[in-house]
Amino acid sequence: MSSSVSNWLRILLLILSIFSFRPQLHRLHQIGDSTGVSLAYLLCNVISATEQLTISFCYMFNTQSSDPFVHNPPNAGDWLNFLQFTVTWGLSSTLFLFGVFYSPARLGRTAFIVDITFLSLSLLAAILYVLANFCGANYGSQDWEYSIFIGSHLIFVNPVVTLLAIAALPAQLRELKRHGHAALSLTGLASQAVIFTVIGLSWVYRARLDYNMSDVFRTWGSFTSWYQLVGWAAVDHLVFAVVQGILFFVVLGKKRTVTAKRGE
Repeated sequence: MSSSVSNWLRILLLILSIFSFRPQLHRLHQIGDSTGVSLAYLLCNVISATEQLTISFCYMFNTQSSDPFVHNPPNAGDWLNFLQFTVTWGLSSTLFLFGVFYSPARLGRTAFIVDITFLSLSLLAAILYVLANFCGANYGSQDWEYSIFIGSHLIFVNPVVTLLAIAALPAQLRELKRHGHAALSLTGLASQAVIFTVIGLSWVYRARLDYNMSDVFRTWGSFTSWYQLVGWAAVDHLVFAVVQGILFFVVLGKKRTVTAKRGE
Protein backbone atom coordinates (compact mmCIF):
# COMPACT_ATOMS: atom_id res chain seq x y z
CA MET A 1 0.00 0.00 0.00
CA SER A 2 1.52 3.33 -1.06
CA SER A 3 1.04 6.66 0.64
CA SER A 4 -2.34 8.02 -0.48
CA VAL A 5 -2.74 11.18 1.62
CA SER A 6 -2.52 14.41 -0.38
CA ASN A 7 -0.30 17.23 0.79
CA TRP A 8 -3.31 19.54 0.89
CA LEU A 9 -4.96 17.27 3.46
CA ARG A 10 -1.73 17.20 5.49
CA ILE A 11 -1.64 21.01 5.46
CA LEU A 12 -5.32 21.27 6.43
CA LEU A 13 -4.89 18.83 9.33
CA LEU A 14 -1.78 20.69 10.45
CA ILE A 15 -3.66 23.99 10.56
CA LEU A 16 -6.66 22.45 12.32
CA SER A 17 -4.44 20.81 14.93
CA ILE A 18 -2.90 24.20 15.72
CA PHE A 19 -6.32 25.75 16.29
CA SER A 20 -7.45 22.78 18.40
CA PHE A 21 -4.99 23.71 21.15
CA ARG A 22 -6.08 27.35 21.33
CA PRO A 23 -9.26 26.96 23.45
CA GLN A 24 -7.49 25.16 26.30
CA LEU A 25 -4.51 27.51 26.23
CA HIS A 26 -6.89 30.47 26.29
CA ARG A 27 -8.87 28.99 29.19
CA LEU A 28 -5.79 28.53 31.39
CA HIS A 29 -4.47 31.98 30.53
CA GLN A 30 -7.89 33.50 31.20
CA ILE A 31 -8.45 32.00 34.66
CA GLY A 32 -4.77 31.99 35.66
CA ASP A 33 -5.14 28.71 37.55
CA SER A 34 -4.61 25.16 36.29
CA THR A 35 -6.39 23.53 39.24
CA GLY A 36 -8.70 20.99 37.64
CA VAL A 37 -6.21 20.08 34.90
CA SER A 38 -4.05 17.18 36.01
CA LEU A 39 -0.31 17.76 35.63
CA ALA A 40 0.08 13.99 35.22
CA TYR A 41 -2.40 14.15 32.32
CA LEU A 42 -0.49 16.99 30.67
CA LEU A 43 2.84 15.27 31.35
CA CYS A 44 1.71 12.00 29.75
CA ASN A 45 0.55 13.89 26.67
CA VAL A 46 3.77 15.87 26.27
CA ILE A 47 5.91 12.74 26.77
CA SER A 48 3.88 11.01 24.05
CA ALA A 49 4.37 13.98 21.69
CA THR A 50 8.10 14.06 22.50
CA GLU A 51 8.52 10.37 21.72
CA GLN A 52 6.67 10.71 18.41
CA LEU A 53 8.84 13.66 17.38
CA THR A 54 12.00 11.79 18.43
CA ILE A 55 11.22 8.80 16.21
CA SER A 56 10.18 11.05 13.33
CA PHE A 57 13.38 13.07 13.70
CA CYS A 58 15.47 9.89 13.56
CA TYR A 59 13.72 8.74 10.39
CA MET A 60 14.08 12.16 8.75
CA PHE A 61 17.73 12.88 9.49
CA ASN A 62 19.41 9.50 9.91
CA THR A 63 18.10 7.43 7.04
CA GLN A 64 20.25 6.57 4.02
CA SER A 65 17.56 4.91 1.92
CA SER A 66 13.83 5.13 1.45
CA ASP A 67 11.75 3.23 3.99
CA PRO A 68 8.01 2.95 4.70
CA PHE A 69 8.08 6.14 6.78
CA VAL A 70 10.23 8.57 4.75
CA HIS A 71 11.66 8.90 1.24
CA ASN A 72 15.31 9.50 0.47
CA PRO A 73 15.62 12.39 0.00
CA PRO A 74 12.52 13.43 1.98
CA ASN A 75 9.75 14.84 -0.20
CA ALA A 76 7.22 17.57 0.63
CA GLY A 77 4.86 15.06 2.24
CA ASP A 78 7.63 13.80 4.52
CA TRP A 79 8.42 17.34 5.65
CA LEU A 80 4.73 18.03 6.31
CA ASN A 81 4.56 14.84 8.39
CA PHE A 82 7.58 15.97 10.37
CA LEU A 83 6.07 19.42 10.80
CA GLN A 84 2.88 17.83 12.16
CA PHE A 85 4.89 16.04 14.85
CA THR A 86 6.84 19.21 15.61
CA VAL A 87 3.76 21.41 15.93
CA THR A 88 1.94 18.89 18.13
CA TRP A 89 4.99 18.61 20.38
CA GLY A 90 5.43 22.39 20.55
CA LEU A 91 1.80 23.05 21.47
CA SER A 92 1.65 20.12 23.90
CA SER A 93 4.79 21.49 25.57
CA THR A 94 3.27 24.98 25.72
CA LEU A 95 0.10 23.60 27.31
CA PHE A 96 2.19 21.62 29.80
CA LEU A 97 4.20 24.72 30.71
CA PHE A 98 0.95 26.66 31.19
CA GLY A 99 -0.22 23.93 33.53
CA VAL A 100 3.03 24.05 35.51
CA PHE A 101 3.14 27.86 35.63
CA TYR A 102 -0.46 28.23 36.77
CA SER A 103 -0.33 25.30 39.18
CA PRO A 104 -0.63 26.28 42.86
CA ALA A 105 0.92 22.99 43.97
CA ARG A 106 4.59 22.07 44.22
CA LEU A 107 3.93 19.10 41.97
CA GLY A 108 4.64 21.39 39.03
CA ARG A 109 8.36 21.30 39.75
CA THR A 110 8.44 17.49 39.83
CA ALA A 111 6.46 17.21 36.60
CA PHE A 112 8.77 19.73 34.92
CA ILE A 113 11.88 17.77 35.97
CA VAL A 114 10.39 14.54 34.61
CA ASP A 115 9.61 16.22 31.29
CA ILE A 116 13.09 17.73 30.95
CA THR A 117 14.69 14.39 31.82
CA PHE A 118 12.72 12.51 29.17
CA LEU A 119 13.33 15.28 26.64
CA SER A 120 17.08 15.07 27.27
CA LEU A 121 17.18 11.28 26.90
CA SER A 122 15.09 11.23 23.73
CA LEU A 123 14.75 14.22 21.43
CA LEU A 124 17.84 16.14 22.56
CA ALA A 125 19.90 12.94 22.39
CA ALA A 126 18.73 12.36 18.81
CA ILE A 127 19.55 15.95 17.83
CA LEU A 128 23.01 15.76 19.38
CA TYR A 129 23.66 12.47 17.58
CA VAL A 130 22.87 14.05 14.22
CA LEU A 131 25.00 17.12 14.94
CA ALA A 132 27.90 14.95 16.09
CA ASN A 133 27.75 13.01 12.83
CA PHE A 134 27.53 16.04 10.53
CA CYS A 135 23.79 15.81 10.02
CA GLY A 136 23.89 12.12 9.19
CA ALA A 137 26.82 12.28 6.74
CA ASN A 138 28.67 9.57 8.66
CA TYR A 139 25.63 7.45 9.31
CA GLY A 140 27.15 4.36 7.68
CA SER A 141 30.05 4.16 10.14
CA GLN A 142 27.73 4.68 13.10
CA ASP A 143 25.04 2.24 11.99
CA TRP A 144 25.09 0.21 15.21
CA GLU A 145 24.67 3.30 17.41
CA TYR A 146 21.70 4.50 15.41
CA SER A 147 20.18 1.01 15.32
CA ILE A 148 20.42 0.66 19.09
CA PHE A 149 18.89 4.09 19.68
CA ILE A 150 15.97 3.85 17.26
CA GLY A 151 15.44 0.16 18.00
CA SER A 152 15.20 0.74 21.73
CA HIS A 153 12.61 3.46 21.17
CA LEU A 154 10.51 1.48 18.70
CA ILE A 155 10.58 -1.79 20.64
CA PHE A 156 10.75 -0.73 24.28
CA VAL A 157 10.20 2.99 24.92
CA ASN A 158 7.31 3.80 22.61
CA PRO A 159 5.00 0.99 23.83
CA VAL A 160 5.46 2.28 27.38
CA VAL A 161 4.74 5.82 26.17
CA THR A 162 1.54 4.60 24.50
CA LEU A 163 0.47 3.13 27.84
CA LEU A 164 1.27 6.47 29.49
CA ALA A 165 -0.97 8.21 26.95
CA ILE A 166 -3.77 5.86 28.01
CA ALA A 167 -2.97 6.49 31.69
CA ALA A 168 -3.57 10.21 31.08
CA LEU A 169 -7.32 9.49 31.17
CA PRO A 170 -7.65 8.16 34.75
CA ALA A 171 -5.24 10.86 35.92
CA GLN A 172 -7.51 13.59 34.56
CA LEU A 173 -10.68 11.85 35.73
CA ARG A 174 -9.33 11.84 39.28
CA GLU A 175 -8.59 15.55 38.97
CA LEU A 176 -12.13 16.21 37.75
CA LYS A 177 -13.52 14.37 40.75
CA ARG A 178 -11.47 16.49 43.14
CA HIS A 179 -11.63 19.95 41.61
CA GLY A 180 -14.41 20.05 39.03
CA HIS A 181 -14.31 20.91 35.33
CA ALA A 182 -13.99 24.70 35.28
CA ALA A 183 -10.41 24.65 33.97
CA LEU A 184 -11.16 22.40 31.00
CA SER A 185 -12.37 23.75 27.66
CA LEU A 186 -15.22 21.76 26.13
CA THR A 187 -14.45 23.28 22.73
CA GLY A 188 -10.82 22.25 23.01
CA LEU A 189 -11.68 18.68 24.01
CA ALA A 190 -14.25 18.27 21.24
CA SER A 191 -12.07 19.75 18.51
CA GLN A 192 -9.05 17.67 19.49
CA ALA A 193 -11.12 14.48 19.69
CA VAL A 194 -12.37 14.98 16.13
CA ILE A 195 -9.23 16.43 14.54
CA PHE A 196 -6.79 13.96 16.05
CA THR A 197 -9.05 11.06 15.11
CA VAL A 198 -8.75 12.15 11.48
CA ILE A 199 -5.00 12.70 11.88
CA GLY A 200 -4.61 9.25 13.43
CA LEU A 201 -6.56 7.59 10.63
CA SER A 202 -4.54 9.52 8.05
CA TRP A 203 -1.33 8.04 9.48
CA VAL A 204 -2.59 4.61 8.47
CA TYR A 205 -2.27 5.76 4.86
CA ARG A 206 0.73 8.11 5.10
CA ALA A 207 3.15 5.19 5.42
CA ARG A 208 4.11 3.18 2.36
CA LEU A 209 3.48 -0.52 2.94
CA ASP A 210 3.87 -3.48 0.59
CA TYR A 211 0.80 -5.24 1.99
CA ASN A 212 -2.84 -4.46 2.66
CA MET A 213 -4.04 -3.09 5.98
CA SER A 214 -6.23 -6.18 6.41
CA ASP A 215 -3.02 -8.19 6.78
CA VAL A 216 -1.94 -5.99 9.70
CA PHE A 217 -4.78 -7.20 11.91
CA ARG A 218 -4.61 -10.84 10.85
CA THR A 219 -2.34 -11.89 13.73
CA TRP A 220 -0.97 -10.28 16.88
CA GLY A 221 2.54 -10.62 15.46
CA SER A 222 1.67 -8.75 12.26
CA PHE A 223 -0.02 -5.99 14.25
CA THR A 224 3.01 -5.69 16.55
CA SER A 225 5.37 -5.46 13.58
CA TRP A 226 3.22 -2.77 11.96
CA TYR A 227 2.94 -0.84 15.24
CA GLN A 228 6.70 -0.88 15.83
CA LEU A 229 7.57 0.10 12.26
CA VAL A 230 5.03 2.81 11.38
CA GLY A 231 1.75 2.13 13.17
CA TRP A 232 2.80 3.89 16.38
CA ALA A 233 1.97 7.21 14.72
CA ALA A 234 -1.63 6.17 14.06
CA VAL A 235 -2.08 4.41 17.41
CA ASP A 236 -0.68 7.24 19.54
CA HIS A 237 -2.76 9.90 17.79
CA LEU A 238 -5.92 7.79 18.09
CA VAL A 239 -5.27 7.12 21.78
CA PHE A 240 -5.00 10.86 22.38
CA ALA A 241 -8.20 11.47 20.41
CA VAL A 242 -10.13 8.82 22.35
CA VAL A 243 -8.94 10.22 25.69
CA GLN A 244 -10.02 13.72 24.68
CA GLY A 245 -13.36 12.41 23.46
CA ILE A 246 -14.08 10.57 26.71
CA LEU A 247 -13.15 13.65 28.72
CA PHE A 248 -15.45 15.75 26.53
CA PHE A 249 -18.47 13.57 27.28
CA VAL A 250 -17.61 13.38 30.99
CA VAL A 251 -17.29 17.16 31.29
CA LEU A 252 -20.41 17.69 29.17
CA GLY A 253 -22.35 15.38 31.48
CA LYS A 254 -21.14 17.23 34.57
CA LYS A 255 -22.11 20.59 33.07
CA ARG A 256 -25.59 19.33 32.19
CA THR A 257 -26.01 17.98 35.72
CA VAL A 258 -25.05 21.35 37.21
CA THR A 259 -27.42 23.16 34.84
CA ALA A 260 -30.28 20.80 35.69
CA LYS A 261 -29.77 21.28 39.43
CA ARG A 262 -29.79 25.05 39.03
CA GLY A 263 -33.05 24.83 37.11
CA GLU A 264 -34.82 22.90 39.86
